[in-house]
Amino acid sequence: DMNGVTLYSLITGLDSGALEYLGEHTNVAEEYDFTWTPTTPIDFDNYSAIVCYYSYGLDATGSAFDLQLTINGDTTANYSQTGITQNSATVTGVQNVSIAYFTLSDTAQNSGNSTQISGSFIIQQQDDKYQFIKYWSDSWNRSTRNFEGHKVEIQALITNLKFDSSVGTPNGWINGKFQFYGMRK
Repeated sequence: DMNGVTLYSLITGLDSGALEYLGEHTNVAEEYDFTWTPTTPIDFDNYSAIVCYYSYGLDATGSAFDLQLTINGDTTANYSQTGITQNSATVTGVQNVSIAYFTLSDTAQNSGNSTQISGSFIIQQQDDKYQFIKYWSDSWNRSTRNFEGHKVEIQALITNLKFDSSVGTPNGWINGKFQFYGMRK
């Protein structure tokens, strides 16, 4: 209790606005894709958002790649994003319209020996139809990426999130940890 407000309900994971742990994915050996499938499909009638926090490292010999995200295995050209990337003092606009995935971290971040990348995104449903994403990432090579985007397709449930290297095997990430949470309505 604080000033007459009960705070316990905010940390139980059962009430509106609470983050509920939904699972995680980890890897040590290099991987170039994985699909996270929640135990129960995420219904936006019960959750207002999906939140993911992650970090991973790069192999000394790997090629640069984009980390791509698709929702429910859908690779039709209905993902759009706008934002910025920054390498040292250079800021560049990002605009991708009607593509087959969201580009999370890009080749500027996913390059170099022993670089570490961390990021986070929030997926929400807008107008009870479309997925909206807000994203940021940062890398040890002083490269950042921020964007907002949407997926124009009616989907009531999130059954999986697929993460993929644009280059493919064996150019991916090592020592990764992706943690997933749902924000209760």
